[in-house]
Amino acid sequence: MKALTVMQPWAALIAVGAKRFETRSWDAHYRGPLAIHAGKKDGTGLLSNEELSAAVKALKGTRYEVAHDRLGGGFDYDFPYGAVIATAVLVDRLRVENVWVSPGDGVPAFMDVFACRGNKRFRISGDELLFGDFSRGRFAWELEDVKVLDEPVFVRGRVGLWDWEGA
Repeated sequence: MKALTVMQPWAALIAVGAKRFETRSWDAHYRGPLAIHAGKKDGTGLLSNEELSAAVKALKGTRYEVAHDRLGGGFDYDFPYGAVIATAVLVDRLRVENVWVSPGDGVPAFMDVFACRGNKRFRISGDELLFGDFSRGRFAWELEDVKVLDEPVFVRGRVGLWDWEGA
């Protein structure tokens, strides 16, 4: 099975179904089963307050729930790192060509993204906008049938798509 390494908390967001599109600067020319590997690097420090708040809300009530650390004023989380945590099916890879963003304060209510394969159009809305980079020229990998593993499978990740023998 092909695998993709994704930093936390984005890997957990994929695993719980809150992130349907993984955005990349490159196209994989692949469709099919995909293992979601949580990399060893933590990306929570890269999140804006708005993105972190949306991630905390999306992970509430899941095995990856984030607790507020009242003493330190930050957040307490226990994500698995360096492990395959879910499987999915990569059903499409769409190159972001044109983006129309609804007017509004802060995060737009929705955006329409036009892809290079024919006239396929999809609407990204709500927190999904915060969980990816939908800039023109990037690729939105559409994931379906996501299944979280009962237990993380600790394995070394790789850059790009790589073969995972654990499935």
